[in-house]
Amino acid sequence: MAHVCRTPHTCRDRQHEIKRAVPKMLTLVGLSAKQNMYPHELSGGERQRVAIARGNYYPKHVILVKGSPMSEYPNHIRAQFDEAVTSSPDALLCILNPAGQLLAVSPSVEPIHGYLPSEVVGTNFSIYFDADDVNHLRLVIQDCILTGQSIEASRRVKHKTGAYRRMRGAATKLEDDATGDAYILSIARPV
Repeated sequence: MAHVCRTPHTCRDRQHEIKRAVPKMLTLVGLSAKQNMYPHELSGGERQRVAIARGNYYPKHVILVKGSPMSEYPNHIRAQFDEAVTSSPDALLCILNPAGQLLAVSPSVEPIHGYLPSEVVGTNFSIYFDADDVNHLRLVIQDCILTGQSIEASRRVKHKTGAYRRMRGAATKLEDDATGDAYILSIARPV
């Protein structure tokens, strides 16, 4: 249960709500039997599914999700991921590697930040943040990968018009079980 509730800025306010919702969220992603496990006891794929459960619970947040091949997950897991993408027009899902390259972006990037997914995929995250924030965000990514712990950050994200919008969230390391590759999951919201 602790892993599902890792987003610090959100969990402080609604612990009782989250404790009631956790069993349902974990059942939706096929992890109900692992409810009492700690993050380090879960495989990379299981942590991915916890991330999907979080995304479904926090539908108004921005989500950066790790890039393990979703096609390798069971249909119900892919369906939950797809539902998280489409359930809210103000939710954003992206696949981000440790180098900061955006590997995939949901269509909601357009209403949120003004970019088409095809404009964003393949670019580095750093071009969408204020230059003063980029070094801090690189350190956040490195810390997440080295420690495996969630790290909270608040930074300015650039809209296609050039205007900046402050976002706040937590970044978490996830691993691909098959390859051992690390990715970053960040759940954030406009401040």
